[in-house]
Amino acid sequence: MPKKAQTGKLEEPRISSPGSPRPDQLLQLKIQATEALGLMEKVREVGWGGLTAKETGSIGGFMSRIQKNQTGVQGVEASE
Repeated sequence: MPKKAQTGKLEEPRISSPGSPRPDQLLQLKIQATEALGLMEKVREVGWGGLTAKETGSIGGFMSRIQKNQTGVQGVEASE
């Protein structure tokens, strides 16, 4: 039996909370994390799409650490 097409309203775009960083701030954080991890040269050569999943995850994790440290969350240590 074929599935019925689902009807309904589309999800509304999420509105960021007042304390969340703006897109330009996130890009700045991303660049800062990429430089700290030593991946900026690779990004310049092959672009963001040329990074591996592991490298991309490392950048995201580093960005989270930076954000937590900036907001004053305790118990986060930089591990390298």
